[in-house]
Amino acid sequence: MQGLAECPWQGKNARRRGPTTTMTKDDIQLLYEYDRWANNRVLQAASSLSAEEFTRDLGGSFRSVRDTLVHIVGSEWSWLMCWKEPSPSSAFVEDVWTRHDALFNPNAFPDLAAVRLKWAEVERELVDFVNRVTTNPWAGCFLFAQLKSLWRTSCNIWRTIPLTIGVKPR
Repeated sequence: MQGLAECPWQGKNARRRGPTTTMTKDDIQLLYEYDRWANNRVLQAASSLSAEEFTRDLGGSFRSVRDTLVHIVGSEWSWLMCWKEPSPSSAFVEDVWTRHDALFNPNAFPDLAAVRLKWAEVERELVDFVNRVTTNPWAGCFLFAQLKSLWRTSCNIWRTIPLTIGVKPR
């Protein structure tokens, strides 16, 4: 990540902490390459599960491995919808969540093949979006704030999914 820029909407507190780092197009593409790699590792690990293990109630925030994977792909789709919208209004976000709930009901994904199919569709849209990202510093500030959330999510996934399905991290 190169260069420094302030994101004006971050307010006085952000200016007191000093300038923020602006992400370049290359940074964003690298982060998404990592995201795709990590997602594929998780899907590959999940492929070793039986149908019963894939949908078994594990008592977590998301009932099963399937529900967790559907949550992840649904979240990526939701963020993508918001990133594509130049000025997302509260009505737009509400509509995204309504569509999300309809498209990403875990019961609509009976097996890993169904999850992989949807994931491939969302991934194609993500790749297309990332390839069209510009070097506009305003967009970089917006995406950086959103991508920090994605990074935290990825880190959490790597701590929980492997342990849930019995894969030891390296």
